[in-house]
Amino acid sequence: MALPPFAIALLNRRRDEGHAANHLDAVFTTRNATWHQVSNSERRWRQIRQDTGFEWVTPHTFRKTVATLISERVDSETAAQQLGHSSAAITKEFYISKPAIAADVAHVLEEFARGEQTPPDQGQA
Repeated sequence: MALPPFAIALLNRRRDEGHAANHLDAVFTTRNATWHQVSNSERRWRQIRQDTGFEWVTPHTFRKTVATLISERVDSETAAQQLGHSSAAITKEFYISKPAIAADVAHVLEEFARGEQTPPDQGQA
């Protein structure tokens, strides 16, 4: 996974600021210099966000945000690759947010109503 420079700098700073080196070369380890268990990380995340008004933010929320942003700025295939999916189908179905409302195309309909556009089935031959 390619990380942006701000993330690399943040992780390097965290590793360098008073955290003991470990044989894993990991940024986040337990006090015994081992990997964190997923359940412990999830519990800690629930504790951190408690009473903040951001209880709805989960790791899945972060993944959806990243997928949607990359899809909007690049494409859904690249978003799938960033998330580690083998195809964009799962990414599109479950991770890329769909717009809550349709795009504002009122001006297109207004132009059509004024006769400023030719109906699609009567286009030029």
